Amino acid sequence: MGVFQKGAGLVLFLAQFAPVQSMKLDSKNGILDASKGLAGDLISFYKGNETGQTPGLLPERTMGTDGYYWYQSGAFMGSFVDYWQLTGDKTYNKLVTEGIQWQVGKGKDFMPANNTASMGNDDQSIWAFAALTAAEYGYPEPSE
Repeated sequence: MGVFQKGAGLVLFLAQFAPVQSMKLDSKNGILDASKGLAGDLISFYKGNETGQTPGLLPERTMGTDGYYWYQSGAFMGSFVDYWQLTGDKTYNKLVTEGIQWQVGKGKDFMPANNTASMGNDDQSIWAFAALTAAEYGYPEPSE
């Protein structure tokens, strides 16, 4: 048996002992609790609110590293707009508002200077959909 096969077998064996997030989806409160837990797990990928990082962006893809494309950050922000609308949980609203506003760009066209070299219209549309969804849901407007 090869090293890879032994390693894969060990991983599968140990996986049965890994903690699994249990969800009770048989009531509204159960669904809200599960959603809150999943949102908390998802937001752990976001570093845009940390010193030295760019608001609105997930860790970027660079030479030799895995990361996220600009449009994926827009979808990420949009998912938290949906989360707010569906659950009423405002926990992440400040991060989302800041993130979308940072990525709007000076021309208010979702062409921020920090990403113009690698974007296309389809990338802009993902961010625009996040903003349109927020407007349609009556998402709280920014204070500025």
